[in-house]
Amino acid sequence: MRSVLVLVGVIVVCATSVSQAQVSWDVFDDTESTSTCDIVNTADSELVVLSATGQLMIVSGVDTILTDTFVRANGDVDFEGNPTGFIGFAEDADGFRTLWWQTIGGRVVQLDAFDAEPFESDLAPSDFASVPCDACEFVDDPPFGVCDGDLVIDIPPISVDFCGTGVASNAFLTMSFCGFVGLRLTRRW
Repeated sequence: MRSVLVLVGVIVVCATSVSQAQVSWDVFDDTESTSTCDIVNTADSELVVLSATGQLMIVSGVDTILTDTFVRANGDVDFEGNPTGFIGFAEDADGFRTLWWQTIGGRVVQLDAFDAEPFESDLAPSDFASVPCDACEFVDDPPFGVCDGDLVIDIPPISVDFCGTGVASNAFLTMSFCGFVGLRLTRRW
């Protein structure tokens, strides 16, 4: 039993260490509304801005860091050192202010499916409905303590199965236990 508890403890410590090694991302507050978003929406992907590096990371699908991107403090985005729009809030089709990667012309950026190179789409933020704002729904392995429900450990119940689990077996085991206790109390010659 002690080894099972030690094993569970090691698993919890290892899982926590891996989670804490994951990246964290920025959260943006809209100055014109009460919106708070950490998802940066594009025409075909959802991204986050990594706090440590300022790079964008695709979180829809497999988490993929776009190493050639950099988001400046004012929200301007560079791709391979060239300006490629900005990150800012805009009204979507539902009337909510959500976070978007847009071009200077107000169009939504789209990522090339092959190499993730950004280009201007023909769509505006108002063309999209049911736009996500919470990265916890998308990030594969969020850092510990960032998303609700962290550290949920689903430990299956431990069951001991003796051959024959019927009523007779239980009665036999109970009588055997009582017999062994009774033998322990007898005096040895």
